Amino acid sequence: MAIATYFSPNRRLVDFEGWLEDVGTVVARNRSRPVLVLGDFNAKSTAWGSPSTCARGETLEEWAITQGLVILNRGSVHTCVRQQGGSIVDLTFATPALARRVRDWRVLERVETLSDHRYIRFSVSTRNSEPPSLEPPVGDCPRWALRKLDRELFREALIVATW
Repeated sequence: MAIATYFSPNRRLVDFEGWLEDVGTVVARNRSRPVLVLGDFNAKSTAWGSPSTCARGETLEEWAITQGLVILNRGSVHTCVRQQGGSIVDLTFATPALARRVRDWRVLERVETLSDHRYIRFSVSTRNSEPPSLEPPVGDCPRWALRKLDRELFREALIVATW
């Protein structure tokens, strides 16, 4: 499941918090499946490579932890470049099981996008990067069966999310 997002930089922090609650509802409804949350959050944090953290960034960090999502952004390459400078506001979050399958996450710097935002590219492997645990899962943690994953629908969702 891919959730594509955008939040305007001109709106208030309280609006951002309410919007994150709405996105969190969608994430919670799909907890039994692998979930990606991607988009322009207009939030800055050192957790994803920004030189400083703003109030929105702090709020988003806490929200992601609460949702059980991990940030996939790597490095400090700007995802948005303007005359005034650049920033890292285009973010990719994933459920832990899916995050372990993401390979080669990167910002494409030398590709014309006809926008001030750069493309982000990554691939999703069918194999875990960590060796499988020999211990049974503990409690009622979320799990999903790769055999039941509609791969074509997942690919299409990723393509749409990167638009």
